[in-house]
Amino acid sequence: MQTHMKILLVALFLVTTLPTAAHEGHGGNADTAFASVFHHYEALWEALAADSADGLAEHAEGIREAADAIVADWSTERAGLASGADAAEAAEFFDQITEAALLLGSAADLTAAREIFYDLSKPMVRLNELLAGERMKVVYCSMAKKSWLQRHEKIANPYHGKTMAGCGEIVAS
Repeated sequence: MQTHMKILLVALFLVTTLPTAAHEGHGGNADTAFASVFHHYEALWEALAADSADGLAEHAEGIREAADAIVADWSTERAGLASGADAAEAAEFFDQITEAALLLGSAADLTAAREIFYDLSKPMVRLNELLAGERMKVVYCSMAKKSWLQRHEKIANPYHGKTMAGCGEIVAS
């Protein structure tokens, strides 16, 4: 009987916590294909902010695959767009995201990866404006004159890494 009670308690715990955990960190878009794109984008941002190239190719490929899947099976809901969002404009952003991810996957070094990350961030920031639900924070670095997305308040600059980790300001959320 105690074993059944433990199983029931574990099941109850999972049922009550997993949906919340699935939505944390992805704004209101956790159930969309865009959440997969952002998951990989966020991993790239964290690596660059930590002055690391670890996982860049893997996560760039993850972005490319997720963006390609969205375009191949297009719907505004699947893409995570707000109703009334310009679907053609959003589809173009996904094409730009795919192109940048392809380049990022073969970046020669951290400097090149950071430049390509900006090419990836431009359509991501624009797409963020079209999303339904809570949006990611848009951060701007006046030194690099570049923006990126992040979900946390604490600034972690992917363009300057550890040398200027806190350089940037949240300009939209």
